[in-house]
Amino acid sequence: MSLPFHDLLTYALGCDVPEHFSARLFQLEGKWDETFRTLLDELACEFRPDLVRWEISVVDGRLHERRLAPPLQYSEVSPR
Repeated sequence: MSLPFHDLLTYALGCDVPEHFSARLFQLEGKWDETFRTLLDELACEFRPDLVRWEISVVDGRLHERRLAPPLQYSEVSPR
């Protein structure tokens, strides 16, 4: 399942983002640097935790989590 990029960007910026802005940014995906990709991925996990699978374990009394699924995929269009 993919996450609508416009919805994620709106969540990340905490404001209403013009659709044409998010569409243009999505078109430039090949130019995103690793820092931007990592931040988007972290925000996507926070915004839609239901799309992420984790393995949770306790080792020596400490809680550990490991992500099982690859980074989330984004789609350009938001379902309306």
